[in-house]
Amino acid sequence: MKIIYSLITALAIVMTGAAHGSQYDKIDNLKEQILEIQNTSKLGIRSFALCRKIIGYGVYVPYSSNVIPKGSVVYFYYEVNNIFTSKSKDGYSINFSQDAIVADSKGKVLMNMPKVLKFNYNSNKPALNFYTTFKLDLSSAPPGDYIYKIVLYDELRGSVFRAELPFSVK
Repeated sequence: MKIIYSLITALAIVMTGAAHGSQYDKIDNLKEQILEIQNTSKLGIRSFALCRKIIGYGVYVPYSSNVIPKGSVVYFYYEVNNIFTSKSKDGYSINFSQDAIVADSKGKVLMNMPKVLKFNYNSNKPALNFYTTFKLDLSSAPPGDYIYKIVLYDELRGSVFRAELPFSVK
């Protein structure tokens, strides 16, 4: 019985292998097209959100508004768009970093963390989706209006992107 099962399994692999290979080739070709679009497009972000909780890429619990209860811990989430991917015979490389800044509503910088995030990634397959998180403990922050600022650096391309997210502590 074991021999028959093994033979059927081997036959199934041989007979369906071409279809799977073709499917994977199509997927790899699409990934290369996506990389071309990303590498020729401007650096940016999307889904910049103030969150209660972050679980993973595209999976987070945002606040219903940008008003945060006094004493809270908040998380900032965003997805990196069009980070440059370098391709070589050794694989794929991505390298970016980020500054995190908190200012009051008048622009006075209260926290400045240059290059708080440094991400240098090498792989055999292209990585297409990246997100970042930043945890901010507001337990000692007085009520008021604030601005969370990021400066994103694409280290391979030499480009910079800036974004701001205003929020209030009440």
